[in-house]
Amino acid sequence: GIEDRRARNHRGSSAFIAVPYFASAAKYQAPTRQDRGHLVGFAASSKLHQGSSCELCSELPYGPSELRARIFGDLNAGCAPGECQVYDLTKMIGGMQRDNISFYASAGVNLDDVVHNAVFCPIPRGDSGCTKRFFAAMLGGCIPVVLSDAIVLPFASVVD
Repeated sequence: GIEDRRARNHRGSSAFIAVPYFASAAKYQAPTRQDRGHLVGFAASSKLHQGSSCELCSELPYGPSELRARIFGDLNAGCAPGECQVYDLTKMIGGMQRDNISFYASAGVNLDDVVHNAVFCPIPRGDSGCTKRFFAAMLGGCIPVVLSDAIVLPFASVVD
């Protein structure tokens, strides 16, 4: 399994373990010691797919697009010039090309470089409760900063 989208009162006694997915270690792995040009690196879409929310996520005070808008706003207003590498993929490439990874390069966005060149990477929830961004950040040597109550982390039942 990848995630558990059920509300807490619908889970019963079932156990769940989230495992890394869609994150290729060979693609994202960065050298252990390298200069990081940016304090924060964030490349994401400000608008997520409609109808992609999970049952648990509907109980949270902020939707995923609201949370992402806040992250973009805070980074754009609070970072000194050159301090943060921030790409709003919705504005740069449009919603229709969002899932077309090969289109990113033509828009001047290299997602690997974002995690390789930043010290911290914000990790909001994705279209679902889980996100490959968490694992890509760790493999790329970027410290993940989780900004969601809906992300199911590995070994959550045994690690607080």
